[in-house]
Amino acid sequence: MAAVRKLIVEVVDARNLLPKDGHGTSSPYVILDFYGQRRKTRVVARNLNPVWNEVLEFNVGNPSDVFGDMLEVDVNHDRNLGPTTRTNFLGRVRLDSRQFVKKGEEALIYYPLEKKHLFSWVQGELGLKIYFADEMAVTLPPTVQSPPPIEQAKAEPKLSESVQDTVPTTETETPQDKEKSNDELTTAPKVTQTEASDHETGDPDNSGVDPVQRGTPVKQEGPVHDQLRTSRSMPDIKIGGDIPIGPQPIPRVSSISSFTTDVSDRFPIERSSFDLVEKMHYLFIRVVKARSLPTPGHPVTKIVVSGCQMISKPARKTMYFEWDQTFAFRRDTQDSGSILEISVWDPLISSSMSDVAGHNFLGGICFDTGEILLRDPPDSPLAPQWYRLEGGGAHRGDLMLATWVGTQADESFPEAWKTDTAGNPSSQSKIYQSPKLWYLRATIIEAQDTALSSSFQIKAQLGFQVQKTKFIITRNGSSSWNEDLMFVAAEPFTDQPLLLFLVEQHGLKETTVKGVTTMPLATIERRVDDREVVSKWLTFEDPNEEKRIYRGRVQVKIFFDGGYHVMDESTHVCSDYRPTAKQLWKPPIGTIELGIIGCKNLLPMKSIDGKGSTDAYAVAKYGNKWVRTRAISDHLDPKWNEQYTWRVYDPSTPLLPMMHHIKPIGVVQQEVLRTIAVKITAAHFSRSEPPLRREVVTYMLDADSHSFSMRKIRANWLRIVNILSGVINMVKWLDDTRSWKNPTATILVHVLLMMLVWFPDLIIPTLSFYMFAIGVWNYRFRSRARPPHFDPKLSLAETIDGNELDEEFDSLPCNRSNEMVRARYDKLRMLGARMQTVLGDIATQGERVQALVTWRDPRATGIFVGMCLVVAIILYLVPSKLVAMTLGFYFMRHPIFKDRMPSKMLNFFHRLPSLADQML
Repeated sequence: MAAVRKLIVEVVDARNLLPKDGHGTSSPYVILDFYGQRRKTRVVARNLNPVWNEVLEFNVGNPSDVFGDMLEVDVNHDRNLGPTTRTNFLGRVRLDSRQFVKKGEEALIYYPLEKKHLFSWVQGELGLKIYFADEMAVTLPPTVQSPPPIEQAKAEPKLSESVQDTVPTTETETPQDKEKSNDELTTAPKVTQTEASDHETGDPDNSGVDPVQRGTPVKQEGPVHDQLRTSRSMPDIKIGGDIPIGPQPIPRVSSISSFTTDVSDRFPIERSSFDLVEKMHYLFIRVVKARSLPTPGHPVTKIVVSGCQMISKPARKTMYFEWDQTFAFRRDTQDSGSILEISVWDPLISSSMSDVAGHNFLGGICFDTGEILLRDPPDSPLAPQWYRLEGGGAHRGDLMLATWVGTQADESFPEAWKTDTAGNPSSQSKIYQSPKLWYLRATIIEAQDTALSSSFQIKAQLGFQVQKTKFIITRNGSSSWNEDLMFVAAEPFTDQPLLLFLVEQHGLKETTVKGVTTMPLATIERRVDDREVVSKWLTFEDPNEEKRIYRGRVQVKIFFDGGYHVMDESTHVCSDYRPTAKQLWKPPIGTIELGIIGCKNLLPMKSIDGKGSTDAYAVAKYGNKWVRTRAISDHLDPKWNEQYTWRVYDPSTPLLPMMHHIKPIGVVQQEVLRTIAVKITAAHFSRSEPPLRREVVTYMLDADSHSFSMRKIRANWLRIVNILSGVINMVKWLDDTRSWKNPTATILVHVLLMMLVWFPDLIIPTLSFYMFAIGVWNYRFRSRARPPHFDPKLSLAETIDGNELDEEFDSLPCNRSNEMVRARYDKLRMLGARMQTVLGDIATQGERVQALVTWRDPRATGIFVGMCLVVAIILYLVPSKLVAMTLGFYFMRHPIFKDRMPSKMLNFFHRLPSLADQML
């Protein structure tokens, strides 16, 4: 029996609905519409917080070609239980099917009710659990029909048989059954009309239910590439010399996968057509198999073209000698007239004919590359054919192969053995996906029956992560903590359980484990919002498995917090802020395409024949999708010309999900969890094939962004100076203006001051217009670099010396010599002394401000208090505009009216006491 996909919707309850019946209550019910099917819950009479707890099922068809199927949920008021003059609409919820998860990952989510139109008045939330489930298809019994007329009595058996045959068949039925069902399909419309009439004449209460048969299996579509092959005719054969060089771009269309895969892979979208990169032509040779070879061994194939050669792996011995291997040779326009040589060699004892690692020549074929077909999209793959081997003596065989000229957009290109990668299978282009990370929150509430006299604590461990509560002394055998311990866990949750230890303290540092309890991760509840989770009691047992002694129990709340985004990279460079729970994801707003073309003037990392070389590849990341280009062997100017596509989700404001604002995680704890997430991600990619090395993952995730570096200190200081340069320039301009270095500008500032004082309403418009003028003026100096890239001048990468560079890349703990560590320490002490002086000066100025009113200096405080009284009286008696005008003119007075010595007020402030003289 075939598995049928079902959408299960659990309508749990609603909260704080809008009253509709005029007596402060409502009688709500819920109508759900999905994929043309409608379901209805029962009516809860006169309740603004109704509880349904009903499970509704929907059949699921193929995903939409453009948009995801929408689940529409309407909450209405039953007018039979409470008449109302207003509309009976209480709210609606519209959900995209791409948000739904498979069974086992569902969680109760309260969705806010939305308006139907602008003037609707709604409030409240609706609690739903939505998930996909696979059920076994049940064969429906024949539909009972009314007795036929007498003249059609003989046709009744045939009709019943046709009804049975119209039940959808599975993919495993035989062709004869398919033909039979197609022949008898003419009677299906009659059955459908009968069923529809039964529903029309049925119970009115069930009118909201769509007449869709449950348990009807949905016919699964085949792969997209299979459909393409069978839906178009064979293209005309074209000779490479008759076609202009360079085929058109090949559009890629993604295949339809199951609902358990990622959102970006479920729906067919128009993929990249390789229009951002240069087309690279390759000569493809697919060696399939050989027959009638005079050898019992495992022969190999040698391919030579334009001075490059590649050797296949040994053949698998079945009925034929099978390789099924594709090779790709870089093809230039000047090599269009070269010869392609394909030969087969025997791995037995070498002879004078031996050429390939002691292999004997069995035969070969030669092709003129100028006559090889150019595969022009959307042509189907070229069919391989048998070729007679020549030059192998009396005994010859046949070799099945196919040759064509294509680009990097060819579907055989990713898995082909390429000449620019030296035939290394681990150098192929790959796409990686980050593990799905969850925050695991364990709230330790209290412990009972511990029977420990000294202080103890609870230690939790998940893999290499260890978290501890504070030590506490038990009272009457019970104790309380109410502490949250957070971990990072990666799916699937089948590797390691969560361990809780009861640890007793002896002395200052000695501890003993008195009890242990475990909790499998697969049994832990998942939460997507801030609702309370029910606590549970876990029993501690003796660590010695043979004793099984009761050691007490602990009350905990353990759950996965899916409402957070698990940070694995720095916040300022994060590319995806979606929460972990898929139910909270928003639909994508578009796609981004990246073309990785090449590099120039790379540094050599190895030496070959006395010349520097390197095997370079590029890594790109956006969200949870990582891409790795192929590794170009022995080249300092590699060219990849690969193009990739990512789904883009709306980075709306605020960036982080709601849980980060409702219950924020501390900065220090967030950084610790980020470090753990980076380690888990690096370990996950190290198990891939080919693996992404740990240093690559940590660099891409900016894991060492908080490590100490003198270069970063100076660079950040220069960034601060650059930010404050505008303020510094403004202060210098103001000082020049009040010094009358430009009398015209000073007179204009006097006029502007009078206007702003007498017309204060112009202050904010003037400032706004000034900022507008600055922005327009700076438009000429805007950055032309798109996108922004590494700036060696800003990073001070060109002026760093060798010792600071060695210190920046040094590991922790340091593994350098004692003399070098001592020199670094002395240099750090000098830097610390400067910072100490600056901090002391800032503290001194602040203490002088406090000394104005603390009577530390009685005369200074008395003078300040008296002056404040005089200023208060003057400001009360004199108009504020006149005071502002007087102070402005006095501030900008001519230098002949100024004293060259510092002002009296500044001298008064510098003489105020501070606590610096009381410091040791």
